[in-house]
Amino acid sequence: IYTGTETRHQRHTDQHLPRYESYSIMRYMENLAPGRNGGGWFDCYQCYPMDAYLEQAYLTVLSRPREVMMFCWGSLYKNKLITPMGFQLGRLDAMLSKVGACQGLKCYLPVNAQGEDHAEDYLGMMGVPVEGVPEFPADAASVLLTVQALKDEHIVEKLERFVAAGGKAIVTSGFVKEALCKGLEQMTSIRYRDRIISAAEYMTDKPHTWGSILCSAQRPVIFPVMEHRNNTTWALAKAFGGDESYGILLRDTYGRGQMITLVLPDAISDLKLLPQPILNRIRSELCAGDVVLEAPSQISLFTYDNDTFCVYPYACDENAAAQQIRVRVKGVATELYSLENEKFRIKPLYVDHNETLFEIYTEPGEFSFYGIRWAENRYGEKIEEEWGSAPHDFED
Repeated sequence: IYTGTETRHQRHTDQHLPRYESYSIMRYMENLAPGRNGGGWFDCYQCYPMDAYLEQAYLTVLSRPREVMMFCWGSLYKNKLITPMGFQLGRLDAMLSKVGACQGLKCYLPVNAQGEDHAEDYLGMMGVPVEGVPEFPADAASVLLTVQALKDEHIVEKLERFVAAGGKAIVTSGFVKEALCKGLEQMTSIRYRDRIISAAEYMTDKPHTWGSILCSAQRPVIFPVMEHRNNTTWALAKAFGGDESYGILLRDTYGRGQMITLVLPDAISDLKLLPQPILNRIRSELCAGDVVLEAPSQISLFTYDNDTFCVYPYACDENAAAQQIRVRVKGVATELYSLENEKFRIKPLYVDHNETLFEIYTEPGEFSFYGIRWAENRYGEKIEEEWGSAPHDFED
């Protein structure tokens, strides 16, 4: 097979494909036909601004394809897009020899399924690395289920066994709505009564400590109301509507595992409107590897199995800006180093609860590759060394 990865202008075209799909469809097709996905191809039609074209290439390459094909000669000849494309592909090609196999949260997408289309891609665009798979990943530590998983007639049974045995399942509100009449009600107190709320104020708990964070968004987002029983189902993040609060990130324990319900907005792309503390909390629960972003939306994280990762802030977002973001690494790390220039190193801000926090600088449309150097005792007690106040350190 050969995979088309064009996303073009994601809003103005009939395809209305999120940018992340240029990456996710490559990974899904590779998992669907291992070893038989020949490569990724994309065209230059309806690609405005210029970064809409370039980002197709970046995300295709980040999926580690065997080759990339640009369609087609008649459209590319004397096309202004080609010079920056050649320069950027040269940089990316050099990086592929330094990163390992792609990793991410396994999202079960049965063949020919439909529903909550591209939910996994919108999560990818808010910094959750996602790996679509066509079979239920029973041996994974965690799994993401959207409405599409219900194409599998036995999915609730598989989910129950997975969680009871100690697995962590993240299910969307759409999945919950349709699975409640199929046996899911024994795993959660959540019920759906056809109600919605419009919210612009939020609250989230603080992992590892007591207290909560209050925050607000620039404009309201519409969510379905997922009723639940207190202390049976626990709200990790809430949206405020009038004098009430409604859970938008909910946890149930079942057997030896847990089920996290992520309440998606009616317009799934409105995930990007959520304030950063809420996005951070969602990312922390959906993390399936060692690296978690603490950043606004519209920044993707790509993780690989050799302690390397890539951060890419989208250039086609109206709020795109250069900024400092944070990267949280699970375990005790001594530094991050740039894969393009290993002399550029970033020291930690601090280590807490065996997690290491770094700060990195990002610019829209610029991909950055990093490697992690671990302390000798990666999962030991807090390290006593003083890192100093400046997180950036250049080697002479």
